[in-house]
Amino acid sequence: MAKRVCILIEQDFQDMEVLYPRYRLIEAGHEVVVAGLGQKTYKGKYGYPVNTDADNSFKIMSGTSFICKLAASLTAFFMALEVDLP
Repeated sequence: MAKRVCILIEQDFQDMEVLYPRYRLIEAGHEVVVAGLGQKTYKGKYGYPVNTDADNSFKIMSGTSFICKLAASLTAFFMALEVDLP
């Protein structure tokens, strides 16, 4: 059964903390949503760009149910603490 997983990102995220889990989760048949604070594209520490999904923002994603939320940077982790996530 496929699950919904949210990966929270911010500028200068650790590239492999986003890219590797994202592709492995997609391969396993799960729905992966990438969310940030409103930018469409974020660049990782080594320059790899990652687009957020649709027109989402971090606050919109906070009201959505996910099986797991992964924070790809320390900033994204603290953003998750400040927003009331289910």
